[in-house]
Amino acid sequence: MAKLPVNDTLANLLVNVIKVMPMAQRELVAKDILSVFSTFISAWSTSQPAIKSAELRQLLDITFLGELYDKQAKVSALPPILRQAKALSEILHLLTPQGPNALLLAFHRLVSEAIATAEARNTLRYAYLFVLARTPTISPAILFDAAAAFSGSRRKLKHLTGVETSSLLLTQWASRGYLDNSEEIYRVYRRHRGKRDEAALASLCLALFSRGNPEKRKGLYRGVWRFLITIDQKNDMLRSLKFDMETGQERYEGIQKKAAVHKKHQKGRTQSQPEPPKPTLPVRMLEDLAFTSDDWHIAIQLHDLWNRHNKAHTQPSFFPGVFEKYTESIIHDPNLPTSTIWRTLDITKHFDSRKTSYNRKLRPHQTSPFTARRAALVERASRAFATAPHLRNRVALRHVYRSVSLLKAIRADKQVPAAVIEDLYRLVTSDLWKEKPGRTKRLLLWVKLVEDQHGLEAAWRCRMALREWRSR
Repeated sequence: MAKLPVNDTLANLLVNVIKVMPMAQRELVAKDILSVFSTFISAWSTSQPAIKSAELRQLLDITFLGELYDKQAKVSALPPILRQAKALSEILHLLTPQGPNALLLAFHRLVSEAIATAEARNTLRYAYLFVLARTPTISPAILFDAAAAFSGSRRKLKHLTGVETSSLLLTQWASRGYLDNSEEIYRVYRRHRGKRDEAALASLCLALFSRGNPEKRKGLYRGVWRFLITIDQKNDMLRSLKFDMETGQERYEGIQKKAAVHKKHQKGRTQSQPEPPKPTLPVRMLEDLAFTSDDWHIAIQLHDLWNRHNKAHTQPSFFPGVFEKYTESIIHDPNLPTSTIWRTLDITKHFDSRKTSYNRKLRPHQTSPFTARRAALVERASRAFATAPHLRNRVALRHVYRSVSLLKAIRADKQVPAAVIEDLYRLVTSDLWKEKPGRTKRLLLWVKLVEDQHGLEAAWRCRMALREWRSR
């Protein structure tokens, strides 16, 4: 078979032969199958036209919507390399029923050697990754590692496009049964500008959010992030989301202007144009992406992206609980401004406005549905500031005392947790532990807090104890 010309006939013949072959004999012909694979790889390595986004969309149409079309006609319209890759994925599935084996490793080695000298290395890479994605016995980790092995400038390969990345993920999810309603998810992806490379990843996430199983959604989002991080393209997701939100806003404003002109000319008529729906990505989807990224830099960028879009505060606020697991990392990151945590918790939007009175600054936090969660995060931030190794004592003290002010303001009982009082105590007495007199103003600040929280008698005892300590 290895001496036959490489075409669809050879690929389909090989599929049919292996299907009727007993399982015990399939292992015996593995070397012969590998030689046939080598001929296909050699053919794919020669001058091949680049795979277009329209052809990838057609390939996904066959996978998810094949029953609605003349499937054979659609398959014949695909480029030969994609038709043959479909057949090779069936062969690989038949020969690896228990998962990866020596045949898969040898197949990967052949592709790795061919890509080094191939003319159409980008096309060959996608065809190989598509074979892996379409094979049900190949796990996501193997696909991601294979994609990482064929990425980077050292191999003179371009980055995977948004459409290529989305198509590989959708194909693997469908082959492994990760999608409960795959047809509906794909329809949303296709309808929401999935054909545009800039918006493909945003369309993929929106499709999972609007039609995917809520119990599986976060796991799939983690898979998307793992894939993008493995191939060093996590910024592609941020660019795609930004592009989708900005172009959607521009399109909406353009429709509004046309509607205003139409209304002006149709003033005397009763019929009016309906208000167009404002296109935007849901904030809850961005929150899920921020949480599943496991990267506080990405979470901050997604939060800022939403706030730039929601300047008029007509949409829901970003849920502060997303940053619960990132609080310490954000504060202990020396490359970030110390005020970043307050911005991510949406506290500076009200507290840093000098044009409003103090009570008006507090009101949004007192009435917010996220008040309890925000208070818990402020307490956590206080501990992180008190233990941050790179912060000077004065800076840490300022932020811990700000935590005290915030907690007194937004908690209904006006109580400051004992842990926060202890954090402030460690900072104001740091000089005393070094046998220095310390700063009187800072010590009195802590004594005043004890008086507010525990009464005059407790504050007096603390004051006497501090005076005795300083006099030693």
